[in-house]
Amino acid sequence: MAEPSVSRANLDAELEIAQPFGEALGWIFERLGPLVVAVTMTAPERKGLREQYRFEFSYDDFPSKPPLIDVVHPETRERNAPKCFPTGHGYFHGKARICAGWSRRAYKEEFSDGPHDDFKCATWKQHAEGVTTLAEMLQELWKGINQQGYQGRDS
Repeated sequence: MAEPSVSRANLDAELEIAQPFGEALGWIFERLGPLVVAVTMTAPERKGLREQYRFEFSYDDFPSKPPLIDVVHPETRERNAPKCFPTGHGYFHGKARICAGWSRRAYKEEFSDGPHDDFKCATWKQHAEGVTTLAEMLQELWKGINQQGYQGRDS
């Protein structure tokens, strides 16, 4: 378990890199607490709409564990419901979580409904396929809502 001061220092360092990069792409960063940051991204137009997606990253126990990522509906503030998620990318497959080695909700040892009993938090970077920083995670999410297969918000 990581000390909160270590987790906070890690998040601060990660934000120094991710925030300027993301703001240049129009992302909105909001610090919600010492260990939590929200990032809102606007997807390209699909079906006449430009949907916004809000991702909240909790860095408690980081870097011992991957961040806890919630997807929050920007209007209703629902958390991790199907309508919070974009469609058309493998990370977003309707299971109320981002399914990736860099997302703690994918770990069955952390969440009873987590799909991966083969992932262990202690070795999360081995499951993360090289995606271990906030900037890299945000880039992956951005790619997911900007690729040709993106279909808009789940219903």
